[in-house]
Amino acid sequence: MHTIKIAEKDKLEWRRNHAGHENREEVVVKKLNKDSVVLQNQSGKSVQIDLKTPQFIDYAHISTTYSSQGKTADRVIALTQSNASRESFYVTVSRARYDVQIITNNRSQLVQRALKDSSKDNALDHLTAPTFSLENGKKISLDLKQER
Repeated sequence: MHTIKIAEKDKLEWRRNHAGHENREEVVVKKLNKDSVVLQNQSGKSVQIDLKTPQFIDYAHISTTYSSQGKTADRVIALTQSNASRESFYVTVSRARYDVQIITNNRSQLVQRALKDSSKDNALDHLTAPTFSLENGKKISLDLKQER
C-alpha cells in the first residue's frame, strides 16, 4: 500500500471494484477534510470517503491503451513504441476528442505497422470439410464455414 498526496480538483481513479465503485472509475476531489474527502464522479454523484481506512484509488493522469478503451479525452499525448499493432494504434488515437500527439521511437515504422492489418483469420477458414462414409458406400461432406 502506498500513500498519495491529494488536493482539491485532483483527478483520481478507483483501482479495483470496491464499495460500489468500479475499477477505473474517474473522480474529482471536491473537498478535503481532516479525515475524509468528498469525491465526485463524471455523472455528478458525490461520495465522502474515510481517509483513515485504506482506499483503492490513485492518480488518473495517465493510462495504458488497454485501460483507456471506452474512454474519451479532449487531448491525448500518446507514448508508443513503433512496433504497436494497428488495433492498438487505433485505440490510442481514437481516445482524443480534439487533438492527439504521438511520441514514438520510429515514426515511419509506426506508420507502416498502423497501415498493416494484423487481425487473425478465423480457424474455420483453414479447415477442410470432413467427409463421412455411409453404410451404403456413399460419402457426404459437411461445410463448416459460416457466412460472415
